[in-house]
Amino acid sequence: MTFLTGAGISAGSGIVTYRGVNGIYQDMKEVTKLLSFSNFTTNTKEVWQFIMDFMKSIIDKKQNDGHKCID
Repeated sequence: MTFLTGAGISAGSGIVTYRGVNGIYQDMKEVTKLLSFSNFTTNTKEVWQFIMDFMKSIIDKKQNDGHKCID
């Protein structure tokens, strides 16, 4: 079985969405530049720091009722 959801399904678990209020992509131009391959090749440490900071922000989150419905 397959379910298609948006990033918002995880908001109930306290995970920041991509485009919502205070979302990761509030400044789409800057995030696109940061996460581009060309930036990765020249600023690898900066890109990995962004990724690691995001991972740290979600590591302790738990499933919410929306997740459990499709689990």
